[in-house]
Amino acid sequence: MTPAEVTVTGVDYWADKPGQLAQLLASPRASIPDPSGRPVVPDRIAVFTKPAEWAENGRELADALACAAYAPGSPAAPASSTASGGTTATKARARRVTAERRAGVAGG
Repeated sequence: MTPAEVTVTGVDYWADKPGQLAQLLASPRASIPDPSGRPVVPDRIAVFTKPAEWAENGRELADALACAAYAPGSPAAPASSTASGGTTATKARARRVTAERRAGVAGG
């Protein structure tokens, strides 16, 4: 049985590996580390609620990973994605990714 939520470290690492992450989200793990060996960076952490649903929806998982990994202000975001005034939008320390869908779009 999968947990109610799973913490994923290094979402930018997993952004181009949604199939592998889907397999891990379907497992009984409560957290999934970044296997690259990089230090944990708070802005590269995402909490997936209803991980079993994400494991079954590869396309939505890929979209959510891309949004979480390359959101404005994240360490992996292009330089042009910084907020006005040259400051980055890195106030939130973990992104919560929900399985709720509105108008066919995953988010929350």
